[in-house]
Amino acid sequence: MEIPKGLGGKKTLMKGPQDIKIRENLVPIYSLRHQPIPVKDFLNFKEMRSGNEVLLNLENHQHFAASELVGGLIELASRAKNMQIDWNEHPITKSALADLK
Repeated sequence: MEIPKGLGGKKTLMKGPQDIKIRENLVPIYSLRHQPIPVKDFLNFKEMRSGNEVLLNLENHQHFAASELVGGLIELASRAKNMQIDWNEHPITKSALADLK
């Protein structure tokens, strides 16, 4: 909105009311169908609540980047320190390791 320079002075008050031009921009409103592609689209395995959730996500390892896959395997190994599980023989982690090589 542009306000004339002399608006509110003695000269303009004596002339009476002045017109002020109000410019409105018509911008399209985007709906949920037009969401931008996320910049950081990766899985954070540290935020997952249980090892089962990590395993369920590792089932789709063929769609992961190498860093995501390594992060998931490290997080799974760190959560099960007290358990006597051989992660090299587990079917999900075995296929994920084979995909990583």
